[in-house]
Amino acid sequence: KGIKGISPTAYQVLEKAKEIRIMGVRSSKKEEYNNFWRAWHRKRVELRKEAKMLFSDRNTDYWRFFKKLKHTKVKELLHLSPSAIMIIDNNSFLFSYEKEFTCINITSDSISSSLSNFFDDLWRIAKK
Repeated sequence: KGIKGISPTAYQVLEKAKEIRIMGVRSSKKEEYNNFWRAWHRKRVELRKEAKMLFSDRNTDYWRFFKKLKHTKVKELLHLSPSAIMIIDNNSFLFSYEKEFTCINITSDSISSSLSNFFDDLWRIAKK
């Protein structure tokens, strides 16, 4: 739980990442969480790792940050929005930002494949 809980795993998985897909991205969470993800993505760009992101909102400072970020493709899907989910290779992360930052990390080829297929379907219908 919390940034201290997820940070080591998120950065460790990033180092080895081949494919990064993130959906259900919202700007409306606490600024400390947005700042954590900005720093994580700066490290991702430094490592030259590509990412595809599906935002559930648009035209915010957080959204603009990612639209300008190298090695990052951003699309919006405003009507259909799953919880925040990040898929990195065979790792799937489900995030909740309600009372506190909570993450469930599942390491499974079949689950990451299923979520990746779902992401790809949403990516095809999302707007640039």
